Amino acid sequence: MQRRAKTMQFQPKYPYSYLKINLDNKFPFHISEPYVQMDKTITHLHFHNYPELGICLEGSGVFVVEGKILPFQGGDIIYIARNERHLAQSLQGTVSRWHWIYFDLEKLLYPALMDSGIADLSHLSGRQFKNLISSGEYPELCSSVRKI
Repeated sequence: MQRRAKTMQFQPKYPYSYLKINLDNKFPFHISEPYVQMDKTITHLHFHNYPELGICLEGSGVFVVEGKILPFQGGDIIYIARNERHLAQSLQGTVSRWHWIYFDLEKLLYPALMDSGIADLSHLSGRQFKNLISSGEYPELCSSVRKI
């Protein structure tokens, strides 16, 4: 098993594209079917109009998020903010399997919480935010997301 890097590495910027996510206005929450991530070399990134939460069901590899290199393995979760450029790559000769959760937290919480500021997730992005939550460091949190 490969050891994780303790600090994030940064890569030069990649070209990127926009992939629109469509959510139901009445209940803007969607869990994807299992997604198989191949070992294809990362040459470009993409971004979405909604945040996404991913759980790695099995496998390992790296995620590039806004130039950050984040090693992952089965059980880990990753949070990618709306409009953050990203893409994953499984280790060479392997695949990883993921579930993706897309949501609009503001619409999900409103009108139950009249202050839409409580749904502000803007602090969960940027160069200093790690994005990846290790199942080894936070097993209960990762387990809870997996149960969703």
